[in-house]
Amino acid sequence: MVTRRAFSIFDCNPPTPPDGYKYTSFTSVNCNGGLCRCDDEEERTQLDLQAPAAVFILLYTLGYPLFVMYVVLNHKNEIKEDQILRANDLGDTRSTNPHAYLLRKRFHKLYYHFKPGKVYWMLPLLARKAIINVFMLVFRANTIFMYAAILMVLFIAYIAQVKHNPFMSPLERQTVRRDHHAKRLFAQKKLDAIAAWEAKSDTTTKVGEKPPSPTKDEMLHLQIYKNIEMVLKAKEIARKTRKKVRVRGFTEARFIGKF
Repeated sequence: MVTRRAFSIFDCNPPTPPDGYKYTSFTSVNCNGGLCRCDDEEERTQLDLQAPAAVFILLYTLGYPLFVMYVVLNHKNEIKEDQILRANDLGDTRSTNPHAYLLRKRFHKLYYHFKPGKVYWMLPLLARKAIINVFMLVFRANTIFMYAAILMVLFIAYIAQVKHNPFMSPLERQTVRRDHHAKRLFAQKKLDAIAAWEAKSDTTTKVGEKPPSPTKDEMLHLQIYKNIEMVLKAKEIARKTRKKVRVRGFTEARFIGKF
């Protein structure tokens, strides 16, 4: 609604029949007959509203998506770990979510709907809304073309959503856990193969080609797995003792945060 109102200030069209002026799509009691002329020095209602409208377009229509992009891309690994913890029904406390607890408290509404690999999907949703609003105002004079353009945007958005399936519903959490487990296994197997290859290179000069290293995504899943495993072990110890345990002088929260 803010985007639509801001862009409506610049939505100027001639009347039917034309009288040499262009008028805005909104009306105001400050304008003669309620119709506001565009770029009219005598009737300055539309001219005076151009600056505030431009500010809101920059701060909200462009600024808010840029802020979301900054948060998601700058904390991509922490958000992915937080979503995997969410899929395992963990992470609601600082002790079970030492790396992304504050991030979840502050910005979880930006990504909690999506799978760990699709945490950026809020950006396509915002882009779809912004493009539809722009088309509704820019092509207001040609209704058929406006509806055709909006239908094209919705169709492209539907295809992208079906292809990527970004939402993590309660039924999808099991799939997320399986994918995380598979990527962790792939990373561990590659690390084991590299370790075996390096051990052989110490005893012989003729060795085969070095096995491929795990990808960054696989290594991230391996690290997340270790973090989750440590959290679960600490919770199990706390459950058995029914109090905060101390492991080598650390409380449960400090023990987890140490790693």
